[in-house]
Amino acid sequence: MRRFSALVIVTLALAFAGLATRGTAQGNGLPERYALATNFQSDADPTSFMTNLEKGAAKPGPFPPELGLTGELAGILAGMPYRPDLPDMIWPWIVFEGGRPVAMGLDLNSAAQPGLPKAQRIASVEGVEAIRELSYDRMGDRLSFGAVYGVAVREAGQMSMPGKLNREIVSEGVVTAGDRPGCFGVNLSRSNGKYARASLCLSLLGRYEGEGGSSFLHLKAEIEGVAGFKQVEETPFSVTRYAVAIPLEGAASAGAYITASGVDGFHAESLLEDINRFAASLEQSIARHEFDLAARQVESLNAYLADLEAAGARWQWTRRPTAAGVTRYNELMEAIELYRLAHLDTQARVNDVRQQLLVLRTNFSGNIVKSMLKSTINWMNVVPTDPVSGLAGYSDIAGALLLPQSLQSWKETADSDASILASQARAIRHFEALEVALAERLVDLTEARGDLFERIENNEEARALELDAALRSH
Repeated sequence: MRRFSALVIVTLALAFAGLATRGTAQGNGLPERYALATNFQSDADPTSFMTNLEKGAAKPGPFPPELGLTGELAGILAGMPYRPDLPDMIWPWIVFEGGRPVAMGLDLNSAAQPGLPKAQRIASVEGVEAIRELSYDRMGDRLSFGAVYGVAVREAGQMSMPGKLNREIVSEGVVTAGDRPGCFGVNLSRSNGKYARASLCLSLLGRYEGEGGSSFLHLKAEIEGVAGFKQVEETPFSVTRYAVAIPLEGAASAGAYITASGVDGFHAESLLEDINRFAASLEQSIARHEFDLAARQVESLNAYLADLEAAGARWQWTRRPTAAGVTRYNELMEAIELYRLAHLDTQARVNDVRQQLLVLRTNFSGNIVKSMLKSTINWMNVVPTDPVSGLAGYSDIAGALLLPQSLQSWKETADSDASILASQARAIRHFEALEVALAERLVDLTEARGDLFERIENNEEARALELDAALRSH
């Protein structure tokens, strides 16, 4: 591997004119899309920042291979003391687009890919024994991430052997977009009780270029926040640290349904607009159950997406236009299952009431009646009040899962009529009325489940799954 030295640095462009192209809209010199190394340093000199790494005077950082630097993830984990002003992210790279955290990466190659996945989980990291799992998940302007890793600790009466990882630590955090260019927030916690909440604001100090036209940004990070241990010790801090970032080519263009990178020229921009417009129409067609029209729209969308790829763009769905239809179908299937479970539960209650009536008719006791009332009322109290909310067009059927008025009235009488506990005849009549009401509920559930099956068939709800399968994935 080529070695990197100060002689390789050919220019320091403080004005950062080289990035004054499409996407430099941050307002503080940061590009629209960049990968930030999460290994913050206290050294403000970028030359010593690099040469110290060569000499082994500092732990290696997550720098790109084209700069000739060690990029081992293990370096981030080596000798990792708790530093409240340096949030423990574990992931070497975090990618920002338009000031929003969008993804994390193990190396620069993965971080630089356009159309990064919304979520990723890595079971282990090749060559890094300490890492057991890494994950992240993006929701809007919020990026949650986690890591499970092992550390070597000395146990009572034992020596800690090098390389022996005898304690597992879970680190979790959230990165959120800030309200100013270059700023973002980080909340972190570890399973050992340590935590930190900080806001970080980045500003550009310069751009360095090395062999082969590679470049990196030298950044200053103003960090303010609080750190503590097990919610009992919280200390404010305000520090200045330094970091590097790599500008990423091909700023992403985003719409309501699709994000694309490398969208250059009027033709590609028009394709992107058409795709988002067609996607919106497709979603509306599925919502109106116009599935034949939706099928033609899927064909058109797929053709537009193929044209977008031919134009050199890379893309991914931010929201599949078929998703709402798929979700609706899955919710309907869930409702079908709820009807089945409600029927089984009600049938079990009917059987129980019939056994209780046998007891009442042969061996009357106020305490037995009290126990029977309590058991039935407890059962009624856990019947869901809104079991399948959100099913537009199916609320009339969903009502069968609710507790009917006959059972509500039975419960009100049981709560207010004390004579039930004293009169065998009244108690028997009361539970006979319960038996009838429960039997009627069984009939209602059976009919509603059949009606729902029929309506799902008539509305061709399953076609949403076919359309989703036919739509291109990325």
